[in-house]
Amino acid sequence: MQKVQKKMKFFFSPYLTEEYPNYWGTMPMHMFTVLEQIDFEGKTVRPVCTHEGSGMGRSEADLKKCCPGAVIKKGLAIQESSVGRCDAALKNWLE
Repeated sequence: MQKVQKKMKFFFSPYLTEEYPNYWGTMPMHMFTVLEQIDFEGKTVRPVCTHEGSGMGRSEADLKKCCPGAVIKKGLAIQESSVGRCDAALKNWLE
């Protein structure tokens, strides 16, 4: 996991856009495993998830728990069936 942490520090300064599918109301379990190994102090996390009706679920609250020191911004939930047409929503969310 130390190798993962060193490699990920390069990608996560100072912002991270976390993208994941919503599984059973939150992020897939392997996301927790990886995120809990990263130093998020002073970082900003912008979550994006795909779903089939459950939106962000409890994933934003879960991110706050497993990313101490990070600022968790409001997430963007994209319904799976509209992924191909989400350009405007994504652009608005990023601004």
